[in-house]
Amino acid sequence: MFVQSGNATYEFHYAKAVPFLCHDEMIRKMQESSVVIVHGGWGSISEASDLGCKIVAIPRLRGKEHNHDQWQLVKALEQSNVLFCCDDEQDLPALVEKARSHEFSPIQYGDASKIINDFIAGMK
Repeated sequence: MFVQSGNATYEFHYAKAVPFLCHDEMIRKMQESSVVIVHGGWGSISEASDLGCKIVAIPRLRGKEHNHDQWQLVKALEQSNVLFCCDDEQDLPALVEKARSHEFSPIQYGDASKIINDFIAGMK
């Protein structure tokens, strides 16, 4: 098990942890992993999905850990079969085990330029 811990002060006993990795090293670690556990940020989720990783996301909650809520994004992606959402840390081991054999779907990207152009056309 490997952890990019950021600014966390927790002392990991069962995993190798480093505060930060360069982007290329993080991508390599994701590619080597059977399951990737991420917070609920779009960047880490979309990169892991694009790499074909099996994802369990633990969303940060507004006011508790972060200044914005990641729960809505993570729940929407769970409904699209992109990842599993871990609402309770106690459920993490079972979700990781379930993710190992689950067939996730890749993120379906839209065409923002069409949405923007249609919006602008409607303003005329």
